[in-house]
Amino acid sequence: MGSEDQRTAVVTCMDARLDTAGFLDDLPTPVHVVRNAGSRVTADVLRSLAVSCAMGTRRILVLHHSRCAMAEHDDDGIRKMLPPGASAEVDFLTIADPVEALREDVLSIRSSPLLPADIEVIGFIYDLDSRVPREIEI
Repeated sequence: MGSEDQRTAVVTCMDARLDTAGFLDDLPTPVHVVRNAGSRVTADVLRSLAVSCAMGTRRILVLHHSRCAMAEHDDDGIRKMLPPGASAEVDFLTIADPVEALREDVLSIRSSPLLPADIEVIGFIYDLDSRVPREIEI
């Protein structure tokens, strides 16, 4: 996947079924991992990636996965699961189209002024059943 001195950051889902460490075993250098619901690229993810890049990261992998709860629910469905009186103002960034959501997230990273213009960004959808990541060309 690249030279041994090329540090990597991964944006991935908080889903405990996702074996991020197993996916990363082939990478020869330390990896920064940023996890959240649905692997979505938010302002806070971009903040973390900016720090990672300042510390030498030159490649970012965005790793979505099959059977993600964020693709199985919409924002209204999640709001109904919140405790009574909880704020419904949150955009939960649910996923209607997994490939389109991945594309949006990769492009958000590529276009961020916080990150180096030449940063390598690669998108994957990880199949939980086969344990195989599939690169999505973006």
